Amino acid sequence: MQSNREVLDYLFETGQIDLRRGAIFDRPPHPLPADLDFDRVEGMLLGLAIGDALGNTSESLLPERRRARHGEIRDYLPNPYAGGQPVGLPSDDTQLAFWTLEQMLADGGFNPEHVAARFCRGQIFGVGRAVASFVDCYRAGGRAWYACGPESAGNGALMRIAPMLVTHLRIPPCRP
Repeated sequence: MQSNREVLDYLFETGQIDLRRGAIFDRPPHPLPADLDFDRVEGMLLGLAIGDALGNTSESLLPERRRARHGEIRDYLPNPYAGGQPVGLPSDDTQLAFWTLEQMLADGGFNPEHVAARFCRGQIFGVGRAVASFVDCYRAGGRAWYACGPESAGNGALMRIAPMLVTHLRIPPCRP
């Protein structure tokens, strides 16, 4: 089994990560803090879930179309999954972010193989195409977790990565 570092180096060396490698990739994250500030984690994830719930009913619209159709969105839009009622329901992105954090806490750090397996164990509500494709490929077996995702990374990828910030909570929050 390869270490996270070995996998990262391999992905950069083979051009499978479409990024310019910076110094941040060469510094390992701190272990999860023993005195983890759960208020900050909770605030981050609640913000993620609320933003997801506000935006998931219009996320497929281009900004111009969204503005023309709904104006500035300041409250929940009618949601087809709630009988057309204007309520906020988070998407699969929130669900997977929470599962990622739960798995990281169970493992005492980030183990991508365990996170991939966790994504494939439960029912994902409102699963998007990229995640569904990953799950199908991973469940089929025969490929490493990092080779199962499609070449696509929308806003959901950014949301699902939020738990990775937990290791940086030793740093005091920015204050104006």
